Amino acid sequence: MATNENGNWVGKPLRRKEEARLVRGRGKFVDDIKPDRCLHLRLVRSPFAHARIDRVDVSAAEALPGVVCTLTGEEVAKLCPPFFPIGPGPCTKIVDLPIAHQKVRYQGEPVVAIAAESRAVAEDAAELVEVDYTPLEPVIDAEQALKNASLVHEAAGTNAIWNGVWEFGEVEKAFREAAHVVEIDRLHFHRFSSTPLENNAIIAEWDAKDDVISYFCNNSFPTIGLQLLAPAL
Repeated sequence: MATNENGNWVGKPLRRKEEARLVRGRGKFVDDIKPDRCLHLRLVRSPFAHARIDRVDVSAAEALPGVVCTLTGEEVAKLCPPFFPIGPGPCTKIVDLPIAHQKVRYQGEPVVAIAAESRAVAEDAAELVEVDYTPLEPVIDAEQALKNASLVHEAAGTNAIWNGVWEFGEVEKAFREAAHVVEIDRLHFHRFSSTPLENNAIIAEWDAKDDVISYFCNNSFPTIGLQLLAPAL
């Protein structure tokens, strides 16, 4: 591993550490852990980006042999508090639950959770769930969102749920002393994400003797995960 005396790592090649383990088949993944009597969770997701949920019927799914239980948004709303808001102002009025309740706000939002004795049974049960939707006007981009013609979260009263201004150092002085100042009235940023689309998997194991639940997950932010899980538990 290359470095120099003052510890400067910039521009130096770094030898990766994980290849030897992975290429020899010694990686450890969620799918490698199979507890006894393990149940499999399947989520039924919304095909709409914005819609009101009129009816959810899980009776056929629950009747399928091997299905242990189902969970709807209405049931979840009674079982656990909403996730904590991550911003001030209108953001604090948003009711964010693990499963959609009353309406969906993005395509793919979970509407029903199914726990079954096998992955195949869970997937078959998901096909038996019936959900009636009334489509609402979707909010496609930021400019449309700011018009507030269609509110994603009615409780917030606006789609502009947060804004902020950051200034570090002597901003005005920096502009006055700059060799060149470029003024741009309007900038367009393409769709992007600052982090990759990450596949998350989790195994939860309940120990009735010690009254403890253990999680094995590939999520790299355990402190945030704890804050989200603890209130529900």
